[in-house]
Amino acid sequence: MKKHFLILIILLSLVSILDAQEQSKQDNQDHKKRNMYLNLGYAIQHFESKETNFLTLKSDYAVSFTLGRTFYLHKKPILKCIKFGIDWTFIDVNFADYTKSFQNDYWVDKSHFYQIDAGMHLGLSITLNPVKGLNFNGYFRYAPSFSSFYNREFKPYEYNYAGYFVSGLGISYKVISLGVERRWGNAIYEFKTKDNDGIIDVYKNKWITNAIRMYISFRF
Repeated sequence: MKKHFLILIILLSLVSILDAQEQSKQDNQDHKKRNMYLNLGYAIQHFESKETNFLTLKSDYAVSFTLGRTFYLHKKPILKCIKFGIDWTFIDVNFADYTKSFQNDYWVDKSHFYQIDAGMHLGLSITLNPVKGLNFNGYFRYAPSFSSFYNREFKPYEYNYAGYFVSGLGISYKVISLGVERRWGNAIYEFKTKDNDGIIDVYKNKWITNAIRMYISFRF
């Protein structure tokens, strides 16, 4: 299922890139030439159970890769500097690594967790172009995703659908762009714990993911 989902996303990405429109008017060229974006990001991510005081994890590190395109809703900028568009992120892959310490009778145990999300975004954006080559961009998107969670100590591999929201701001000069965005949502996972007697308890809860992602982007 995971392989089919990723293959579908990649195929949609290739089709969209090959379907890029012809550039027509010189005065509108900057907006159209920079409507594709490729983001490489680093995130500060939190993962916690909706059940109060059950477990909260903070990422040791988290990284992301995003590829998408903005489809502008009108040819000429409003007031010569404002454009509204629809953002379609073909693929968004996010990986996070967590470590959690647990106090036993005589020592401290550490558990390792990994979270991988892959999905798309769709939403609205606004671009402000005060001078040639310089753009300010704001957006809000919905991101249906395939979400997976792995606990190295107990082997179980959990996966489910996750509905995320993504909102952010970016500033770009020609090809290079810098931005920051918030990404949040939830999914249901099964979590296992082991007490001092070796008894394993199983909990199936709704887990909330909340992240701040900082990225460098290439617009082309």
